[in-house]
Amino acid sequence: MADQLDNPAWYALAGHQAHLATGTAAALRFDPTVALFAGFPDPAGIGVAAITDILAPGEMALLFNAAPVDVPAGCTSIYTGEAAQMVCDRLAPLDNSNTATNDIITLGDNDVADMLALVKLTEPGPFFERTHVLGDYIGIRHGDQLVAMAGHRMHVGDATEISAVCTHPDARGRGYAAALVHHLASSLITNGQRPFLHAVVDNSAAIRVYERLGFGHRITITAQVLRVGEPS
Repeated sequence: MADQLDNPAWYALAGHQAHLATGTAAALRFDPTVALFAGFPDPAGIGVAAITDILAPGEMALLFNAAPVDVPAGCTSIYTGEAAQMVCDRLAPLDNSNTATNDIITLGDNDVADMLALVKLTEPGPFFERTHVLGDYIGIRHGDQLVAMAGHRMHVGDATEISAVCTHPDARGRGYAAALVHHLASSLITNGQRPFLHAVVDNSAAIRVYERLGFGHRITITAQVLRVGEPS
């Protein structure tokens, strides 16, 4: 499992989420209405050049790997950053003062517009009209307004990623993110899955929340966005 989490997009696309993948034996990508990720069986090798076989000129892909890949000919690097990959082997109890768990609801197709609006406001990472089909999504509403949400993203062997954790600015400080992540992690562990997630390395507030819940740092993942085509 450790090796698979070094290259999570490939193992998700080649495994549990193959039904959402397109590509070749050398490179796979998610349906672009679902996620931006692409992966390669050997991201340290020359196979990364196969990205030009699965993306049309102008299209972009997000890569998550244990080390940066060399930008292949015919591609442009749009972004490079680092994320802390954190795993939870023993979930800590939720703070007794956190009552948000009582307000958690299941999100689905009818909530997509509200989910997209919350993501646009809070920018937790790429999220599209069909991202929610990657797994279970849950949230908290204040009246008709969705104010917090989280859900599943990549399914890698016996590990499932928690992602899209976000809270409306007017609803922060109430423990919503902790309650949602704890709810998802507890359900995953009950079902024999190992929860993991990614947080931008300088997002110390989020990392502290995850650490209190029992998540620990595993490795630093390099996030790269590549676009097929030369700079304009």
